[in-house]
Parts: sequence; structure tokens; C-alpha cells
Amino acid sequence: MNLDIVINTRTLRILKALVNGRMTFTMLLKHARMSATTLERYLKELDEMGLVRVTKNIFFPFDMEIILTSKGKKVFNKMLEIKAKIENPWSR
Repeated sequence: MNLDIVINTRTLRILKALVNGRMTFTMLLKHARMSATTLERYLKELDEMGLVRVTKNIFFPFDMEIILTSKGKKVFNKMLEIKAKIENPWSR
């Protein structure tokens, strides 16, 4: 598992975009604000870790469908908790 991939703002943007439901690669690319190559690399890692599920469409249009797994939702929620504690260390 590559923790550098999990613990960063790009992963947070990807998971946040997917928390409301499935997206195509093209849609996610617009939300994630990163290059297609970078997004593809992150999705590969996140898919291998079981945080997202990537399904490639073999028919036209040749796009990918990406969904957040239940494990991905749990990780995303923990990331938000950590982010909140860092931004406001005095809150409980």
C-alpha cells in the first residue's frame, strides 16, 4: 500500500468528488483538477487498495466509470476528521 497516495490533497479531492455517487473519468477529471495522467495513476492505486472501483467501458463511448467503495467512504470520513483536527486542534 502506498500511503503517499492515500494521504494527500489529490486523493481527498478524488474521494470527495465520488462521495455523492459514480462518475465517469471525464467528469472526475473536471472535479479533481489534475492532469489525466496523474488522475489515472491515482485511480489505479486507489483501485488496488480497494478505495474505489474502476470499470472500463469496452463499448463506445470508451470511458471509465468510477465509484467509491464502502472502504473508500470510511477512509474519506477519517481523512475529514483528521483534517478538521489539524485545522482546529482545540475542538473535540
